[in-house]
Amino acid sequence: MMVAKSLSEPDRRKLLEEMSTLESDADLSPEVITKVFLPLPEHRRVLDDRVVLVLGERGVGKSALFHFLQTPEGAGLLGLEVKTQATQRTWIVGFSETGMEHAPPWALEELARGVPSVEDRIRRFWLGHLIGRIASAAQDVVPSPPGFVSKWKEAPTDPAHWLPSLEDPAGLLPWLDQLERNLTEQGRTLVVTYDHLDKIGVRSRDVRRRVLPPLLALWLSLSNRYRRIRAKIFLRRDLFDESVANTADVSKLLARAETLRWSVSALYRLLLRHLAIHDGLRKWLGSGQWKLNLTSHEELGWMPPDDLPETGNQSQAMLMSHIVGERMGSGKDPRSGYSWTWVPNHLKDAQGIIAPRSIITLFNSAASHALSVTPSGKYMRILAPEELKEGLRETSQRRVVEMQEEHPVVMRLGLLSDISLPASVDDVVETLSTVQEEVDDGFGTAGERILDELARLGVVYRLPKGRIDIPDIYRLRFKISRKGQKVTPGG
Repeated sequence: MMVAKSLSEPDRRKLLEEMSTLESDADLSPEVITKVFLPLPEHRRVLDDRVVLVLGERGVGKSALFHFLQTPEGAGLLGLEVKTQATQRTWIVGFSETGMEHAPPWALEELARGVPSVEDRIRRFWLGHLIGRIASAAQDVVPSPPGFVSKWKEAPTDPAHWLPSLEDPAGLLPWLDQLERNLTEQGRTLVVTYDHLDKIGVRSRDVRRRVLPPLLALWLSLSNRYRRIRAKIFLRRDLFDESVANTADVSKLLARAETLRWSVSALYRLLLRHLAIHDGLRKWLGSGQWKLNLTSHEELGWMPPDDLPETGNQSQAMLMSHIVGERMGSGKDPRSGYSWTWVPNHLKDAQGIIAPRSIITLFNSAASHALSVTPSGKYMRILAPEELKEGLRETSQRRVVEMQEEHPVVMRLGLLSDISLPASVDDVVETLSTVQEEVDDGFGTAGERILDELARLGVVYRLPKGRIDIPDIYRLRFKISRKGQKVTPGG
């Protein structure tokens, strides 16, 4: 199939069908995630026992790493230098929205309401649920469980059922001390992981400020006392900032934190990982003028090159020239951008952050669009520039949906559809001050506060000379034009 200098339409459609099934890491099953997860240096540093917090913005792969660490291979696949340690670790999920083993977010929200002693009650919940999870998941190493655990086992997802039986949290300290001694004797470490904490108090910052600080304070204390009982708390940076604002714990927690970041090279390597699990796409990647070298790993599957620089042999330029062509326009028109820089420039938010989920969505959506019409890729390319631009429109739609769930204020951008960008701050503030009956975002007519919040979320740029702009990852969803340009994908 790959000998020809140009793909036939049936062959191109087969490749497009494979590309249209790409899924983000956070949505994948444990069986698949080991074949697409891309280990980064930050991921390896997360395994350091001193690291308690794993911070990152929305969509940067915190949940993907969380899911990867729950696979049987888990941490051992993150690097040979940690493999010996990893085999001596037992991973336990301390909280997750996935599955039926933990209290649902709304149950924690109920705990956080109504009584003066909320902080004490929330701290008892986190400690009690931790001990219940350890007693259930690591039975071969735990001491005889405390009395309340029998009530916890009856209904672990219902704090109202078991929490009244946990009357003396301080009395649990000897149990944890004995657990530490048992683990030390066996040369083992328990690592307790927490994810989906952003699902708690989605529409109430007050609830979050009550629920999250006791968890962070608990693990700050436990991490100082114990060496064999450790935690990895996956948390968005903005929620961390809200949880510990103006407290003495900020510097202490940051000293135990690792932040997940993605370079453009890493994002393209991740794309290669996702493409390579499909037989047709993998063969196509290794064909033609722009072929990419993939290596087979016994446990991780097909791996991309260790680095993908912008240009040169085995580069971002080679990959994108293979997929869509060198430029995002016809021929070599110098007014059209290079395809490999077009992708990150149009996916980044106002803070320069690109979510790995967005790059997967971009190519998934572009392929789906191409299949819905007549595919127009040329020669050995799978996509045409216009198809990738249509994929960007869908990627913008999905990104806004993700943001809207927790930050309905993002829908205020719809008020700016008649404004051309960049626009003056005064015009933007005046327009944002309009109250939308269908949107209850809590900001009313406070246009300045709305603009500040959108800037904090990375949804708008503040430019010099009092001007405002919006990155394409949000702009396209609301069909906001730029001066001298039509409202087109990537325009």
